Amino acid sequence: MASRSSWHCCLLAFFLLSSAAGAAYGQQLSTTFYAASCPTLQVVVRATVLGALLAERRMGASLVRLFFHDCFVQGCDASILLDDVPATSFVGEKTAFPNVNSVRGYDVIDQIKRSVELLCPGVVSCADIVALAARDSTALLGGPSWAVPLGRRDSTTASLSAANSDLPAPSSDLATLIARFGSKGLSARDMTALSGAHTIGFSQCANFRDRIYNDTNIDPAFAALRRGGCPAAAGSAGDSSLAPLDALTQNVFDNAYYRNLLAQRGLLHSDQVLFNGGSQDALVQQYSSNPVLFAADFAAAMIKMGNINPLTGAAGQIRRSCRAFGVGYKGHTVMAEGVLIGLMTWHCWLLLVFFLLSDDASGQLSTSYYADSCPSVEKVVHATVASAIQAERRMGASLIRLFFHDCFVQGCDASILLDDVPATGFVGEKTAAPNNNSVRGYEVIDQIKANVEDVCPGVVSCADIVALAARDSTALLGGPSWAVPLGRCDSTTASRSEANSDLPGPGSNLTMLIARFGNKGLSPRDMTALSGSHTVGFSQCTNFRAHIYNDANIDPSFAALRRRACPAAAPNGDTNLAPLDVQTQNAFDNAYYGNLLVRRGLLHSDQVLFNGGSQDALVRQYAANPALFAADFAKAMVKMGNIGQPSDGEVSGEWDSGGIRGVQYLLPPGHGGLAPPPRAAGWHKLSQLVLDDPNVSRVFGKVGFRNEDIKLAILCPCRSSAAYPCVAVRRFSSFAASPPQTTLLSLIPPGTLPARGEKNCRRIAKILSRGRNPMLVITASSTTTRFCLLLALVLPMISSAAAGDDALPLPMTPSYYRKSCPTLEAIVRGTMLSAIKAERRMGASILRLFFHDCFVQGCDASILLDDVPSKGFVGEKTAGPNTNSIRGYEVIDKIKANVEAACPGVVSCADILALAAREGVNLLGGPSWEVPLGRRDSTTASKSEADSDLPGPSSSLADLVAAFGKKGLAPRDMTALSGAHTIGYAQCQFFRGHIYNDTNVDPLFAAERRRRCPAASGSGDSNLAPLDDMTALAFDNAYYRDLVGRRGLLHSDQELFNGGSQDERVKKYSTDPDLFAGDFVAAMIKMGKICPLTGAAGQIRKNCRVVNSS
Repeated sequence: MASRSSWHCCLLAFFLLSSAAGAAYGQQLSTTFYAASCPTLQVVVRATVLGALLAERRMGASLVRLFFHDCFVQGCDASILLDDVPATSFVGEKTAFPNVNSVRGYDVIDQIKRSVELLCPGVVSCADIVALAARDSTALLGGPSWAVPLGRRDSTTASLSAANSDLPAPSSDLATLIARFGSKGLSARDMTALSGAHTIGFSQCANFRDRIYNDTNIDPAFAALRRGGCPAAAGSAGDSSLAPLDALTQNVFDNAYYRNLLAQRGLLHSDQVLFNGGSQDALVQQYSSNPVLFAADFAAAMIKMGNINPLTGAAGQIRRSCRAFGVGYKGHTVMAEGVLIGLMTWHCWLLLVFFLLSDDASGQLSTSYYADSCPSVEKVVHATVASAIQAERRMGASLIRLFFHDCFVQGCDASILLDDVPATGFVGEKTAAPNNNSVRGYEVIDQIKANVEDVCPGVVSCADIVALAARDSTALLGGPSWAVPLGRCDSTTASRSEANSDLPGPGSNLTMLIARFGNKGLSPRDMTALSGSHTVGFSQCTNFRAHIYNDANIDPSFAALRRRACPAAAPNGDTNLAPLDVQTQNAFDNAYYGNLLVRRGLLHSDQVLFNGGSQDALVRQYAANPALFAADFAKAMVKMGNIGQPSDGEVSGEWDSGGIRGVQYLLPPGHGGLAPPPRAAGWHKLSQLVLDDPNVSRVFGKVGFRNEDIKLAILCPCRSSAAYPCVAVRRFSSFAASPPQTTLLSLIPPGTLPARGEKNCRRIAKILSRGRNPMLVITASSTTTRFCLLLALVLPMISSAAAGDDALPLPMTPSYYRKSCPTLEAIVRGTMLSAIKAERRMGASILRLFFHDCFVQGCDASILLDDVPSKGFVGEKTAGPNTNSIRGYEVIDKIKANVEAACPGVVSCADILALAAREGVNLLGGPSWEVPLGRRDSTTASKSEADSDLPGPSSSLADLVAAFGKKGLAPRDMTALSGAHTIGYAQCQFFRGHIYNDTNVDPLFAAERRRRCPAASGSGDSNLAPLDDMTALAFDNAYYRDLVGRRGLLHSDQELFNGGSQDERVKKYSTDPDLFAGDFVAAMIKMGKICPLTGAAGQIRKNCRVVNSS
């Protein structure tokens, strides 16, 4: 037998050979490069960049420039960050002419590196940090975001000469720019897109002096303006005077830079040459009018630039300090106890991570969620499910049904698994009518849970186990497999009433099925695909008796076959079973749809999918194309698995609070000790957030923590003049017999906590990182260094940074009011339902109200503000496009009143309007979607912008594309959103010109509309006609069929199908309602993100019609 040492040598040799091969052949960058080794990397980078931008908004442009200047010299290798080292004669690139007094932001990169090293020491390169910082700077200033390919390594060399020769200068002509970018593998289009980075930031007088005094292709007024801050004499004190590169919106990443070029207002000579009668003129014009095109091209070019000669594999190194190669950490002190101390003094802004509570980071599921904490979970689940199916093949179908019945009630939270507890009065869902004598497989889930707990105690939720078991059951029976997003928490509640109301029954008709699935965010296509799970399993006679005896849409021979084991008289034979798929009941295939084609569906709710309705065509496709069905089924299962993910909950198991205690104190000036006396003079206790009181059950489940066991404090915003550091780091351990220590940032070395304490630490981190509490807790672990890191981050925005228009926007999230107003969406839906019952047309009116709001100043409820003549305030209601058109204000008022009664002062009118629009669509038969929330209400309105920006009913296709493009919406978005005209009415004055003058209108349709709309203006102006000639009060795709038949009511409608660019899109929507519904939802969400006020901007109005009094 080989010795252990020789085996290790072999392993090492293999590793070295593999590394050498990687270095020889190069390695591809990957967006998931750090998914296992540093999963919190992007969170840390974004948090630090955000802090830097709050401190100085200009820093975003500096970080983008830093990335560009790095990649153009030796490739994207962080060579630009290396300091000169006179002692060794090492010369870096910082003093190269294009960099000196130009490139900045090195300190921000240093700060990111220090923060990343705390979490993932020796893992992440400085080169990758620079790439991520550039992306986040762009996105946080309003520009696009993109997935950054990662895996670069850091150079050990730099080149001052290459920096001087390769970087294009501000005086470069177009040929030079194209050549310089071309030498790096970037096209002329890439160059023009990347130049758009000059939509943010500033430049020094020395860089643009020659242009403003000598060039002729410059607007004279602009030149005169810039000369005011830039003297003609070189070398004067004005050399370093700054001017914005974008004269319009220098702190917002948009396409205004290109509009400047069209007006000859480019600041640098190298800017204006892009639009000066040369090869890039046409592209500049396109970017100036199409912000979406620019954003897409910019993101693509940034990725391409990031691929310039990266060091990968074994090339280069991972620097420990970005400023020097081959050196240790800077700015940190390792104490005798092994506790890392790092005092941060960045005005506390570094701690602002409110954006982490958005969709990007709060409660997001991940297929790699258990990669570190329980890497064998999927193997354990698969093996247990395989054994169960071997014992009883029918069990596979039962486990799929269990997942479906769980997700449709309270979301995918394992609430269905909870037993009744008569002693406490707890009632679960198992005895609900749709579950009783139907759902089974609980014992299999119990067995999986026991097996998983043996391997990873207290880590994996039952909800995730149910999701995995459903996937494995499908695959083991011959169906598709898919990567299951994981990270659900188990609920501490159940709802029998919701199980009875929300689960569709076997007697459901098609409309009911679409509605029930739609309520859960699932489209008709999803519903039809998920119904295909009936290709496996059995059903009881009581569920299909009515179909086989009473329905006419059933094959007689099939009905006769099923009647043999299912007597007509209930309850005889009620529990007798029959296969849902008469052909292959134990194989997951597409035979179920073949059954429907020949009217052999077992349940009434099966056969309605193919019964002359909207799903017939899709059933035929699935019957003929098993691969299409398999793909759609997998997608729909993933989508269903995302229903109603809770942001609180628990990982089921017995909680043990041992080993974690502490109260936080703030260090006084100059103190450096580790154990301060708790009540000594000069100590300042922080405000505390006690996690377990009064919400112990909601945070930690049934057991929870006692007050003395754990207290985590939120650091109050520090004044920038504070003499003490805002953050101190101390060991986090049991303080039962010792004074409390500062524990805001804590590194727990192995052995500091007992095993139960480390487990609890990980559990707390998992829950808090989902956004239940206003702080972020990060955990990290590795095979060599096991520790638990608690990082408490400030939620409140510092007032000085948040005031005014310069406040950075907060990303919105559907769960924004989950804690502060949990009944909000139910209130909005209930009020909208009443309004639509009273007047069905109101759904369309509220939808139009949302559209007209978002197109003016953004989605800020400015449209709701009344004129106030006494104060000279003029709202938008009397603007041309709104007067005699917009209505529904009183419905919004009613919703607001109802919401205020439940959650006073919490919910904005802007969010109410967004939710009401969604409900208006859904209640009229259209799709539903999760609405991103967190908008605030404006204190201003703009009648002039309403008059200019809202497209009119006589708009041409070019006008429509331009108007929507101005708001960041693509032509596809515009055509999908126009489908809102499938409901509602328009006045004669808006369509008169079309029915009397246009030639692209069906003559019979025109004649019909003329009956109610006289030719003479002023006569019958307010007479109404339906926008959708077929189904005026049902949200469907009939509008597009109208257009194909030249029966669009408005000129602007028919323009979508009139030999132009949207004809094919209209045809697709007219035949594919699911495609239209999907695109409409995506466009509504996108429109809802037009310039929202978030954070501390705007206000929460008490009355939607007036601004709050000061």
